[in-house]
Amino acid sequence: MFQIFQRYRLLSLSEIYTALHNMPSNDKLPNEAAVSKLHKLPLYATSFFVCFQNCWTGFIIKTIHRFWRLIYPSDQTALMKKTLDLIINTWFPEDVQEAYLARITRIVHSIRVIGNNKKIDQQVFEQQKARLNSYVLKENPNTNLTTRVNEIFESVTKPLDGYQIKNLQNKVIWLRSVSDPFWTLFLRKRVVNQKDDDAIIREPLVESGIVGTNSVLWDHDVYTALEKDALKGQMESVMQQEVPINLIARLSELNDFNPSEYSQLKDWIEGLNKQDISISDFIKIITEVIEIIDIEGYHSVTLPDLLHWLSQNGCKIMEKDDRVQVRLMKSLKPGDTIECNGKALELGEEIKSASNGKNRTFALKDYPNFVVSVPSNRFVTLLEEKNADSHFGFRLVNNIQNIETEDMPSVSGMDSLGRCVVQEKLSPFFVQGGWTSTNDRLTPKDEKRALALANHIYFMMQMKKVPRQFSLDDLGWSSDVLKSVRFLEKDDHLNYNDLEEFVIKASQGNPFVHDFIRHVSTLNQHKISEHYRQVLVDTLLNPKSDLSLWNLPSEFKLDIYESHLKALCKQAEELKERCCDTLFAYYEELESDKKNDKQKSGRSLSFRQQEMNHSYLDQHESKMRQIISEHLAETYSNQSATGRFMPGFEEQFIKKFKATYPSIEKLLRENKSRPVPDLTEKNRYYKEQFEKMMHFNRISSEK
Repeated sequence: MFQIFQRYRLLSLSEIYTALHNMPSNDKLPNEAAVSKLHKLPLYATSFFVCFQNCWTGFIIKTIHRFWRLIYPSDQTALMKKTLDLIINTWFPEDVQEAYLARITRIVHSIRVIGNNKKIDQQVFEQQKARLNSYVLKENPNTNLTTRVNEIFESVTKPLDGYQIKNLQNKVIWLRSVSDPFWTLFLRKRVVNQKDDDAIIREPLVESGIVGTNSVLWDHDVYTALEKDALKGQMESVMQQEVPINLIARLSELNDFNPSEYSQLKDWIEGLNKQDISISDFIKIITEVIEIIDIEGYHSVTLPDLLHWLSQNGCKIMEKDDRVQVRLMKSLKPGDTIECNGKALELGEEIKSASNGKNRTFALKDYPNFVVSVPSNRFVTLLEEKNADSHFGFRLVNNIQNIETEDMPSVSGMDSLGRCVVQEKLSPFFVQGGWTSTNDRLTPKDEKRALALANHIYFMMQMKKVPRQFSLDDLGWSSDVLKSVRFLEKDDHLNYNDLEEFVIKASQGNPFVHDFIRHVSTLNQHKISEHYRQVLVDTLLNPKSDLSLWNLPSEFKLDIYESHLKALCKQAEELKERCCDTLFAYYEELESDKKNDKQKSGRSLSFRQQEMNHSYLDQHESKMRQIISEHLAETYSNQSATGRFMPGFEEQFIKKFKATYPSIEKLLRENKSRPVPDLTEKNRYYKEQFEKMMHFNRISSEK
């Protein structure tokens, strides 16, 4: 009977919580003493519990107890304070300590499971005991439990059975279930709004002295420790399987696992995928597992190692939305602080060029050469750190190994829980002023940076692979080294169209830089580039051009190229028609102006002359179309890009054509032959730069 009473004696906490939230509002309690506020709570007290009055259960208990008081009179005011004091300051601390010791017993059980029931020498035994005591002191510094912890460690010499484990789990889970809403009322620091301010809600208990400054209710460390244990216990209860901590501890020996052990791990992952576990809760659980492995001491597993293994073996939890981290990321603003491995970092201005939907990047007030990147998913950051060697393409921005100076304790820039990462500060790719070159031979600065871009594109073409979803917005300069702030995965399909678009964007409208990158990277020699050029020239020159007669190169027969070429040919046909219409209208207007000028001068045109002028354009329409088509094909051939018409192509063509042929007579007379531009010097320059790039690559490969 006593055990049943002891188990359920904290149910009153939920009654107190409900009463606090239904306390008469402050305007009904002007300047009342704290004790008066306490007794305004809609609670009814007995010697061992309290109940919320404004419900049927409370009404029934209150009615029955009033009859009891007729026999044994008592002061309800004094009884209320005495019972609240008993529940909050005696029973609750006792049950918290009991649950915490149950947690310690489970930790020792896990240590024995990792040890596989092997006998250990006394020195190792004492070292494990010392590490456990240090761990307990760190998460429960306000209570001296050394003696009890040592007793548990020395008495649990082998793994416990399932029944014992279940009882220990239930102690922690039950305490959390009956106390969590009430306990968190004293732990939350952020005020959402005045009406729900926790400080106002808990005021009757605090100001009356029932909840003192040393109450366990204020102990966030103990709450967090029990929360981790309860989450792990609940997950194991639902899965009906303990976390295979003995196997996780040996992940570095994975090749030595027997089929049964490997199957056990796979079954556990399949079970995980069926659970509704948030990323935040899962991080707490696996962090707890890693800490226990560290206490055991024989093995070592890092969080990135474990996450990498889980990801590689089909665990889907990492793919969930990290709601807690997303809220943190979205809420940050300049002047806020973020914690990185226990160090508070004050944020400067946000760096918009390095921020995107998956992360936000801020300058750091006290570290001008560093920035801090805050991801939307903590797992992604930790996995990218682990998978850094598999990053492909542009060099990955450096994570700072030690934020502090040499005379200070080392603090890693990669937060151990993945909340943020401190990185080197890059100069944005699109710097103010952009490229400055005004002729084919680039300025020294432009040449150096354009050569870096060309080298990356050349590398991708040689590998026949590109980074997946790479963007100029993710790139920046560290000195003259081009780096990516985003982890880039390898895409096994090289898409010429994407590379061509990338070069156009990177050149920022500078034709000299654009041509340099295409030629030095050899992108202009790509088979698809040559194919596009041949088909487009034929489409512009030949009114009866048939796309179906042109076959893509055998190794590039993909839908992306067929659909792109089809759209490009349609665009060329429409472009040719618009240019012809515009130029016909222009020359018609010129002829009309000539006729009007003659009439104004008093010279009348004969009927025959009027007829000739009226039909002049009609007589030469087909020849004019041919000339315009030839010029269009020539202009397109002279541009480096082949898979699209460059921005402003149509306007520049019309303008140049009008300037070259100011009258229709000159157009028909002088179109016999046009000079071919001398590209010898330009091509020689590109060849020199290509050889320079290859020399650099050879030296780098030899290092």
